[in-house]
Amino acid sequence: MEVIVEKDRASSPWTSTLVMGLVLMVIGVLLIVGRQDALQWILIIAGVLIAASGAFSLYGGVRTGATMLTVTGAIALVIGIALVVMPNLFSDLLMILLAIMLLIIGVISVFSLASPVATGGSKILSIVIGIILIVMGVYALMNLDDTADIVMIVIGGALVLAGLLDAVEAFQLRGSS
Repeated sequence: MEVIVEKDRASSPWTSTLVMGLVLMVIGVLLIVGRQDALQWILIIAGVLIAASGAFSLYGGVRTGATMLTVTGAIALVIGIALVVMPNLFSDLLMILLAIMLLIIGVISVFSLASPVATGGSKILSIVIGIILIVMGVYALMNLDDTADIVMIVIGGALVLAGLLDAVEAFQLRGSS
């Protein structure tokens, strides 16, 4: 006797891929629309999660007498609470770090001229990219709010694109099954 099991359409690979694509697109649009506010909400949510993790670690460390777990739990709890209470400060700190990284990479690109590997065309490209990165870094330092907006728009756009690619893949999976 042969038992035929009907395929459950709700749990098929294409539906989960489509749902993930739609979720990514919605999150991407929210980041694009919310911009700096979205960054602050992300920091607050991260703060709540870090604080909860820290509280559990702190409790476990105190209960078991594990000093390292107690210390890391306390540190995580403080960082989490700080993120929740001061998301603007952490948003600015993240944008300052981004600006500093752009400046450092730009300077390294410009000074890579001395590299024996660089040839004529790559030297010019290295200078151009380095100068662009330096200008972007200076702009980012001078306009932290605009930088946060731009970062959220870029990340949101990438998520929308990833969601669209997932949706296309879902319909390709559906067609092949």
